[in-house]
Amino acid sequence: MDKEPQNETYRKALDMCDKAPEYYDEIQSQLRAQAQQGGGGGMGGGMGGGGGKRGSARSDMAWDVAGWVVLAGIVAACVFASSRAAAKA
Repeated sequence: MDKEPQNETYRKALDMCDKAPEYYDEIQSQLRAQAQQGGGGGMGGGMGGGGGKRGSARSDMAWDVAGWVVLAGIVAACVFASSRAAAKA
C-alpha cells in the first residue's frame, strides 16, 4: 500500500481479506439458525422434494463446502495481489 497507494485492485483485495472472517462467521450463524428451524426456510427446504433429515444434511454440507471454497478464493486473491505488489517493488 505504501509503494502504490493508487492501486485499486490491491486495496480491494486487502479489504476482502479483512472482511473474510466476518463473512464466514455470518454464513455459519445463518446456517446454524436454519438448522435450528428444521432445515426448511425460504431456500427450498433442502435437496430433493421430501426435505427429510438426510436432504438437510446434504444441503448443510454443500453450504459448508461452498463457504470454505469462497473463503479459499478470497485468501487466494489476497495472496495473488500481494505477490503482484511484491513483484512490482
